[in-house]
Amino acid sequence: MNSDVESAIQNLASSGWRIIKNDAGDSLPTQITERYPWIPKEVSDVLFNLREAVSPDETVWLLGGPDYSGTSDSSFAWNEWEQMSIEAADGDQEWIARITAFWNEHFPVAHSVGDGYAYFALTPNGSVVTGREPEFEEPSPFAPGFTEFLLNLASV
Repeated sequence: MNSDVESAIQNLASSGWRIIKNDAGDSLPTQITERYPWIPKEVSDVLFNLREAVSPDETVWLLGGPDYSGTSDSSFAWNEWEQMSIEAADGDQEWIARITAFWNEHFPVAHSVGDGYAYFALTPNGSVVTGREPEFEEPSPFAPGFTEFLLNLASV
């Protein structure tokens, strides 16, 4: 893990986040690496090595290896908001295709339930956006890069 990202994770811990790393780093499942081949190594390294990263009020959490592999205790799947949108499309194939295309370009890295359902997602250009219900597919910019995203989380 690069030192800037490691410092940002330590900053989260100093801000009261509960950070638990995996003993032996997980790797993202093939279905994820095939769908998102553009995920930078620094992001993969962080996600591979996190078992849990939860905000002090337990309303925001980074997704880690167990989330992506489906082995976490979370009530929410790593792609929960995409699944909810597809369900809302009620079988409309054109709408489902637009939802899927959106999520192909937005890799969820964190969830939030503090003020409704929301997410943070990495984009192919490396920036991180945030979106919330009811229109998950209408995100707003949050950070220009992953390290900045982690640093910004400490102040959220």
